[in-house]
Amino acid sequence: MEPLVDEIFTADFTIHDKGQPAAPVGREGVKQFVRDALKNTPDIHVATEDMIAQGDRVAWRGAVSGTDVSTGKPTRLLIIEFYRFAGGKIAEGWSIDVQAEPQA
Repeated sequence: MEPLVDEIFTADFTIHDKGQPAAPVGREGVKQFVRDALKNTPDIHVATEDMIAQGDRVAWRGAVSGTDVSTGKPTRLLIIEFYRFAGGKIAEGWSIDVQAEPQA
C-alpha cells in the first residue's frame, strides 16, 4: 500500500473535508488514513459508481463498505470526491460523505 501512495499522491497532498477535521495531509497522512481504515474495517471494499475527468480534475462517486470492527455490523458509506492532479499525481482533494447506509 505504501509504495502505491507514494506513486499516486504528491508529497504535499491536501484534502478538504469539513466532516473530518484531522484530514490527512501529505503522503504520510494518506498512509495513516489507509492504515486506520483497514484497522477499523479490515474487509473494506471500494466500489466506483461514476468517474468523470476534465482537464486536471476528476470527479468520483462510489461506495465504501465492510464490517465495522467496533460493532461487528456491515456498513456502507456513499461518497463523492473531487481531485486535482499535478504532474500526473493527486495533489488536492475534496470529499463529501453523502450517506451512511446501515446494512442488514
